[in-house]
Amino acid sequence: MKIAFITRFQVVETQGGTERITKRVANILSRQYGIECYSLYFNELSNQTIEDFKEKRKIDNLNRDESIRRILHEWEIDIVISQNEFETAINLRRAIGHKIKIVFVHHFQPGGEALALGCHIPLRRLFYGKKNDKITSIEQILGAPYFLYKKKCFPSLYRKMYCNVDRLILLSKGFVKPFSRYASVDCDDEKVTIIPNMLSFDTFANDKDLKNKQKHLLVVSRMDETHKKLSRALHIWKEIMKEEKFADWELDIVGNGPDMEYYKKLVKKNGIPNINFHGSQNPKPFYLKSPLFLMTSESEGWGLTLTEAQQFGCVPIAFDTYESLHDIITDGKNGFIIPRDDMKGFIDKLKFLMTNVSDLAPIMKNAVSSSKRFSAEIVGKEWFNMLSSL
Repeated sequence: MKIAFITRFQVVETQGGTERITKRVANILSRQYGIECYSLYFNELSNQTIEDFKEKRKIDNLNRDESIRRILHEWEIDIVISQNEFETAINLRRAIGHKIKIVFVHHFQPGGEALALGCHIPLRRLFYGKKNDKITSIEQILGAPYFLYKKKCFPSLYRKMYCNVDRLILLSKGFVKPFSRYASVDCDDEKVTIIPNMLSFDTFANDKDLKNKQKHLLVVSRMDETHKKLSRALHIWKEIMKEEKFADWELDIVGNGPDMEYYKKLVKKNGIPNINFHGSQNPKPFYLKSPLFLMTSESEGWGLTLTEAQQFGCVPIAFDTYESLHDIITDGKNGFIIPRDDMKGFIDKLKFLMTNVSDLAPIMKNAVSSSKRFSAEIVGKEWFNMLSSL
């Protein structure tokens, strides 16, 4: 079997969650099941070789459909997997017919993409972003009518995609009804398959690791206020720091993105102490030393950093803002779920846990154990079964 993944960016795992998961899925399918995996992408990031793919190639942006069609036939691909590329999935059906199967993997909460088309985003980055972000912001402001039109078109785009693919992959069963409502389609059980994201790492915290936790809280995220709402985490931390008994705790923030300068200026303006911005780094050492992980996102497809945190005994606390959260966290067992927008509840829970951190030991162990449900071997088998059924 030969399959080709189509992604917006070259599959370099440090780029983001979609790229990291694409690499992991290709790795297990090729290593465990002997499937030949290929990579097609629109934007090149580096000359780094990704060994999990037999071949990789940049798509000609000037003639996308013909470029993809030609490459797929050259490689003799059986199944193409569109990683959240709506228009590509729609146009591919016309370009390649029905001989090659098309699978669409939706990596967002249904409707979540439209959040990024709000006018407030370029305005914020115009004031706080770096030079390249400011230029992009000006272009987006000038093109505001187009983006507003595009936002209104998303439900139709969902519907057209659904009608043109052979299989739709959703990350959670909880997304089926929201997807159906948003796209105005009746999701067919035979056409929709639920496959969660697999873990980012193959190792897990041991008992020694769990005993070596330090007074560090952790955020690992793309610096993007639209979806991630890290301003909430900064506000929560500001309130925590008002109490003297927490003065020796620190907040580590790992990741990068267009709103990094905005967050740094918020910290400086509000005089929030004990915050460390680490930029893009391997998050594993931070998970291992931190007892608690904060997620304040407005929308997520899966929350990959939650399962990463769990596998290293870093207990997650998250707002109840997306359906797949309940696939990952069982409140009070392997993490904590705070009602949407309940800032006081989040702060109070965090204060209690920081005061009684020694009581977290059984929850840390549960977190590690529960994360193994999403190992590469288990989720990889679900991928293989889905591909074999097409």
